[in-house]
Amino acid sequence: MVEESGVMLVEWGDMAAEILGAHLEVFISRMPDQDDQRKIVLTANGQTWTPRWERVLSAFAPWQVEM
Repeated sequence: MVEESGVMLVEWGDMAAEILGAHLEVFISRMPDQDDQRKIVLTANGQTWTPRWERVLSAFAPWQVEM
């Protein structure tokens, strides 16, 4: 659907998951009673993410907290 070097954002992507191929799923939710905080969950789908996963985790490390 997108060239290898491109980025595509799909709202409600779970509806089209079967045709998306390898992708990074990003889920953002509000924290209860904390207007200024969000919970972000990243899920890699597909083998092409295996060699990139450590770089993704490193990029988000400054904002990671244990929940």
